[in-house]
Amino acid sequence: MKKTLLILLSCLIIVLHDFAQQWTMFNKSNSSIPDNLIKTVNTDSSGNVWFITGDCFTGGNLMKYDGKIFHKYDSLNSGIADKFLTTVEFDSYARIWIGTRYKGIYLYDGLKWNFFSSLNSPLPDKHVSCIAIDKSNTAWIATDDGLAKFNTDNDKWELFTKANSGLPDNLISSVAADSNGTIWIATDKGLVTYDQKKWIVYNKLNSQILDNKVNHVCIDKQGNIWVSFWGGIAKISDGKWIIFTPQNSKLPMYCEYTVTVDKENVKWITSNIGLVSFDDNIWKLYTPDNSKIPDFYINKVAIDKENFKWIATQSGLVKMK
Repeated sequence: MKKTLLILLSCLIIVLHDFAQQWTMFNKSNSSIPDNLIKTVNTDSSGNVWFITGDCFTGGNLMKYDGKIFHKYDSLNSGIADKFLTTVEFDSYARIWIGTRYKGIYLYDGLKWNFFSSLNSPLPDKHVSCIAIDKSNTAWIATDDGLAKFNTDNDKWELFTKANSGLPDNLISSVAADSNGTIWIATDKGLVTYDQKKWIVYNKLNSQILDNKVNHVCIDKQGNIWVSFWGGIAKISDGKWIIFTPQNSKLPMYCEYTVTVDKENVKWITSNIGLVSFDDNIWKLYTPDNSKIPDFYINKVAIDKENFKWIATQSGLVKMK
């Protein structure tokens, strides 16, 4: 009898949790979004939602949603002359950094657009995959040909490659800066840390990581490092590694994951089989079959200041409470 009551109570909790969740869909049919394919999304300190639309063939636009209106930025109303955008990030000056596939970087301060490429700056490559801003407001720029460090306060650039640093590879997929100023770098030949003095490379030979090709790195509010690679995710906490794979967790198989951590320390993990949540105890997979999420392909998740989840999918932008 007690066992039956516990099962019923657990089911009731799950039902109430799902009922409490609120989903809002934005797509071409119900909003002014120009494309249903949302490549990436981020939120600024004012609560605006910034996202990038478009596929690898025709490209798309930078969009901003202020809670009421969708604003589109293109060559007609901004300094952006590239339709193939890759990433959007913000610094403490509330400036917007936009990475591109074929042009370099656009920097917008709300009034003026600046453009940095390998032709007019030391940026080592035109393809920018990720931008991270550290505690000193310096930008760390991941490219296909090395890592660039750019401080706009003194207009100083530094370039790091295999030839002049401890980087094991010049192809940088992701970069993140922790609260101590250490830079975490995802490369095709391992995870790298740089504390402004020493370089350390973590790979299959000297760590618990299961694949040297690292796709994404994220740092949560507690300072834990979340490292995504093909076939799994590693959590690094105070030097200790915990590895999550489809075999020992509810992660879907054969996916390239990214991790975003919300204000309640819930991990939101993207995949091509749905959106995964993990609260350190319970794993849950959201798909079109069991939730209101519109697509199995999840590209990115961002958390706003009210802890709403903004989900970039192949079929539109989703707001989830």
